[in-house]
Amino acid sequence: MNSTSQYQLVPCRVDEPEHEPYADAFDRYLIERGYARDTVRAYVGYASHFLRWTQRDGLDLLGIDEAVVTQFLVDHLPHCDCGWPTRGDQ
Repeated sequence: MNSTSQYQLVPCRVDEPEHEPYADAFDRYLIERGYARDTVRAYVGYASHFLRWTQRDGLDLLGIDEAVVTQFLVDHLPHCDCGWPTRGDQ
C-alpha cells in the first residue's frame, strides 16, 4: 500500500504556518521509508530550523544550493542562538 493514510504524522515543532504543508510532506516521506518516529521528529525539526534561518537572513528559497546549506551548517549551527535545539555533530 502506497497511501500515507495508514501512518500517523509525528508532531514536530514548526513555528511558521506556511511551513506546515512542507513539514507534513517531509514527515510522510520519512515515515513511508521506515524512519523511526524520533528520527522523523528530529529531521523535520532540523528542516524547520533551516527554513527559519533562510527567512531570517532574507534568502530566496529558489536560490538555495550547496553553498547556502554549507553556510547554515558551518557558520550558523556552531553559534546558533535562535532557540532551536542543535546537535554538536553534523
